[in-house]
Amino acid sequence: ILGLSVGLTCFLMISLYVVDELSYDNFHSDAHRIYRMDFTGNINGSEFIIAQSSAPASATMVAEFPEVEEATRLRQTGNWIIKRKNTEEAYNEDNVVYADQNFFQFWDFNLLSGNVENCLERPNTLTISQTLADKLFKDEDPLVKILVLDNDEDWEITGVFEDMPENSHFNYEMLLSMESREEAKSKMWMSFNFQTYMKLQEGFNPDVLEAKFPALVEKYI
Repeated sequence: ILGLSVGLTCFLMISLYVVDELSYDNFHSDAHRIYRMDFTGNINGSEFIIAQSSAPASATMVAEFPEVEEATRLRQTGNWIIKRKNTEEAYNEDNVVYADQNFFQFWDFNLLSGNVENCLERPNTLTISQTLADKLFKDEDPLVKILVLDNDEDWEITGVFEDMPENSHFNYEMLLSMESREEAKSKMWMSFNFQTYMKLQEGFNPDVLEAKFPALVEKYI
């Protein structure tokens, strides 16, 4: 009886773990047709594989391949010191990323306040999680209020989003508008700093698209 009990307990724990792992990112309605663009290369005899691509890759994929319905980018950052305008209390935040304007249209993250179409449209605008909003503003409405980042720049809050679920490979507290980053407008292909995601047309075989990539490399790299 003891052996059977231990065996069933282990089986249930392993099953719960597997179910949780397989649930990652499945809450996105288009998860089955979203792909991340990675880069595999050989430079000076050294082979490498990275989960990032260059700044112009996203727009190029949409422009040149009709099977790519939409694309979006993220740019990781380091830690930021954040505080409300005209206050002294500061916080250290490391779950921060630059995001393209279409972030909330591409992904199924819930924007609680703000406009999904333009909340990340202008430079020096950002959106914050509900948890961060509660920490910084308590019961106040954070929209259009100003945060000072790294004691240097003023950023306007244009949206508050529901906390990202645990079973997501994104767990950000703050999204900065990609328009604020000059690097995002670069035309250089041999610089790999952006996580690029593509949404393919329904039912399209990704292997067919991948077969076209050598020509893309020849043309741009």
